[in-house]
Amino acid sequence: MSAEAPRWTLYRFTHADGSAKDWAWRRLPTGGVEVAWGRSGTHAQRRVYPPREGPLIERRALQKQRKGYRLLGDALLHEGALQPLVRPQDASRRRQTPQFNAAANAPPTTPLPPVDLSGIAAGRDDFWF
Repeated sequence: MSAEAPRWTLYRFTHADGSAKDWAWRRLPTGGVEVAWGRSGTHAQRRVYPPREGPLIERRALQKQRKGYRLLGDALLHEGALQPLVRPQDASRRRQTPQFNAAANAPPTTPLPPVDLSGIAAGRDDFWF
């Protein structure tokens, strides 16, 4: 019986000199999230986060994209190194960020009543400027 290797969502940053670094995440069966990072093609460092930190990983993935990381799509961790499963040009059709239900973990919000500012500094035309 062979188990399918876990798939990662891989992002890659390519430097001007042609070297690259990877950042990837995957959801664990326990609900936690594992993140791997390092120079492309080398042994990746890894860290496991508890389920409650899923939104943190989602924000981090967005930050990575803003810094210039490109989504390469699914990847496998083979002998410690991340290896993409799709060509980079195919990645544009794939999801851009991890899909976590952040609303399920957010505290309930109560709408605030409207505030009437008409009574502040009544009669003074130059109060705010």
